[in-house]
Amino acid sequence: MRALRFTAVFGATFAILYVMAMEMNIAAFTYHPRLMAFGLGSEAPRSGPAMYWYGWLATAALGGLALGLLAAVLPVRGAKLWYALGWLAPLGAMLAALYFMLPFFTR
Repeated sequence: MRALRFTAVFGATFAILYVMAMEMNIAAFTYHPRLMAFGLGSEAPRSGPAMYWYGWLATAALGGLALGLLAAVLPVRGAKLWYALGWLAPLGAMLAALYFMLPFFTR
């Protein structure tokens, strides 16, 4: 039961935090492929492009892990709501991400 609650909360939280990290550029780290170097947080490109995607994933995963573990430890109230959030939040996050990327598709 706790594993199912963790999975539902982690999935919902990860999806929401990923969209927020992508839109607000909140990355745990930045990778600079030309220099083959990492930087802490969201850094400006040093020489060539900077890759933020890995940092966005790490940000969302750490936040999802923290809230998922918290939900697994806390007592259960409204279990059906948590399981519904496990499906509805990622769907909503996917639609939000599509909305934010709409300018790339309509140019």
